[in-house]
Amino acid sequence: MIPQYSPPKIDLGALLKKIRKGKGMTMDDLARASGVSKSMLSQIEAKKTNPTLATLGKVAQGLGLSIQHILDLGLPNPPNQTSHTFTRSSDRVALEVNKPGVHFSVLTPLSTAGDLEVYTLEIAPGTTLESLAHLPGTREALTLISGSLKVVSGETEWTLEKGDFALYPADQTHSLTNRGEGFAIAHMVVVYS
Repeated sequence: MIPQYSPPKIDLGALLKKIRKGKGMTMDDLARASGVSKSMLSQIEAKKTNPTLATLGKVAQGLGLSIQHILDLGLPNPPNQTSHTFTRSSDRVALEVNKPGVHFSVLTPLSTAGDLEVYTLEIAPGTTLESLAHLPGTREALTLISGSLKVVSGETEWTLEKGDFALYPADQTHSLTNRGEGFAIAHMVVVYS
């Protein structure tokens, strides 16, 4: 008989509160940094609601962390990050986020978050996707599949056309702006050092 896998229980509300306070952030600070309302943050920390993956992703970004990093902090023994990983698409947690004019899908399993994340992005004409600085040493590698994108990282700026590639620091404020007439579609790989 194969033993049933029982995932470890993580007190997410208490963990997020501990991380937030450890960074010296008030709920107002985190609400501004994440785009998640103070009332929602309060409900999460008080364990009155469980956040969706999209909401947890916003909170993680507001804290300057990845979802996986937050989850790893809640585990008694964090997973071995040097092990091999294989995940069937049917077993992967699909994370898709829609913001006004932006749709992105996470293609990698949550277990690789904090090391390597792969996304597809769709950005509507005239829309800018702005990102706060990620963890120190983080880089983004972006390949434009179709359309036109202005990529800004710090003081550096490029305009990418179909097939162009950009590698840039993501540990500073950075943005993607669709300057074309149709949707810009890109693959992005986020690499944490």
